[in-house]
Amino acid sequence: MTELFDVFPYIENDKVIIRKMDMNDVAALPEISNNDNVYKYISPFLYKESNKMLETAIKNLGGRDFEKKKLIISNDGIFSKQNWNYNT
Repeated sequence: MTELFDVFPYIENDKVIIRKMDMNDVAALPEISNNDNVYKYISPFLYKESNKMLETAIKNLGGRDFEKKKLIISNDGIFSKQNWNYNT
């Protein structure tokens, strides 16, 4: 049986994927966090002003903090398999 911190969670169904965020996701984060309907649900590290700060936050949460068995949820991203409308 897999222990909690053995593998970062990956969940997928026909509509969404919940997975670890990585550096490829940094460019989309400002667009997502600037939407009022999304903003109220996101983690504070996503409103960082620069891409460098976002990269550092993602690296720390998904790497260092996960390895130290501190966090598992904060670096999950929920990704739509379809074109998503964040205004609904």
